[in-house]
Amino acid sequence: MWRSGQAVYVTDDGNALRFASGKGITAIDTWDLLGLAERTGRVVTEERLAYEAHLKAKGRKRARRR
Repeated sequence: MWRSGQAVYVTDDGNALRFASGKGITAIDTWDLLGLAERTGRVVTEERLAYEAHLKAKGRKRARRR
């Protein structure tokens, strides 16, 4: 999924994420981006969890996909 040269649509807009995903476009949100950062060693688990806690405290939720 994360091969070189492949486009990925990144958005914080839940409707845009669902629309793109529904059209077969690889789309990710902030939560996915944080997971990718952890998997690639850009942040450690504790940092990812702290970012997610901050997002939750601000009322942000993961977008639902189709």
